[in-house]
Amino acid sequence: MIRAMDYGEGTFTKDTQKYTGRIVFDTKVHLVGESDYVETYIAPEAIALLRLRRGILEFTMSPSVVRAYTARVRGSPGQMRRLARDLALRLGMRKRFLRSEWIGTPFTR
Repeated sequence: MIRAMDYGEGTFTKDTQKYTGRIVFDTKVHLVGESDYVETYIAPEAIALLRLRRGILEFTMSPSVVRAYTARVRGSPGQMRRLARDLALRLGMRKRFLRSEWIGTPFTR
């Protein structure tokens, strides 16, 4: 059983959508407000690139071969750093030299 990890309050942004709640990572990264925001689900196996900039963790997603998008989660800088490290370790991502970026192999069908 995977224990859910909490990363404090944050804001999820994708295109024009914006959600605020608690950042949780169990089998997926998502925000929890009054209820689970289904629109904020980020499947770890679809993450191609993580980029950390001043409290903003940017996910470049490739859920399929023909579709890709970028989502951003803003929170406290320490918690975002911890979330990036936990995701990189769990997914076996490689850190880019002298950058706050981690590269993974995207999930392909």
